[in-house]
Amino acid sequence: MREYCAKNNIIITSYSPLSNLKRENESDDASALFNPVIQEIAKSKNKSTAQIIIRWHLQNGLVVIPKTVTPERLTENAHVYDFALSDNEMRQIDKLGETHRRRFVNPPFNPPGDKNIFDE
Repeated sequence: MREYCAKNNIIITSYSPLSNLKRENESDDASALFNPVIQEIAKSKNKSTAQIIIRWHLQNGLVVIPKTVTPERLTENAHVYDFALSDNEMRQIDKLGETHRRRFVNPPFNPPGDKNIFDE
């Protein structure tokens, strides 16, 4: 989808990419915030897992809208321009999507004529 959008000058917005809310019957591994790969990269850069996830989105050319109402998290989420992820770190995070794909903001309706853009 990102390739198609780039070719057609469509900007992708990542709304609520942190998905840190625990849902009933889900363990901590349901959120990328608790993923060991993300945690290790965050530790090596002295950053939070949220900052690593936001930075990954930015380095992929995506617009990021992290959802939070906590002032401390708002500030933390904004401090993602003083570091970069290496090519290797980007690949490590990319690989997570191959085995751990989830969509947390998923409207339960499809307007008439709407197409499934997620290839599911």
